[in-house]
Amino acid sequence: MVNSDDLAKSSDKEALLASVLQMTSDHWQGSVECDLAAVFDQNGCGLKCMTRESFDPMLCSNTIDCMGIFKTTHGFNGFVTGCQIDCRKMYPLMTIWTKQE
Repeated sequence: MVNSDDLAKSSDKEALLASVLQMTSDHWQGSVECDLAAVFDQNGCGLKCMTRESFDPMLCSNTIDCMGIFKTTHGFNGFVTGCQIDCRKMYPLMTIWTKQE
């Protein structure tokens, strides 16, 4: 998940998101290929749902396509749109790493 404030300040959102994924990929040490996507807030909710272990309807009223997704994979680098992701179905959720404040 990319910080919404940092993304809003960026003049080139695609380059910022690509660099986040590239940095993550460069540090990947697993024996399997890492499939990466950067998730960001596009509704102003702060993606509080990403801090929970289970769905909380009090935090989220817009459950379909509430987040933006940027993906890099074999031959594709860009925004993923219209994928109809329902955040109620993304649990259990686990944070792999977070930026230290």
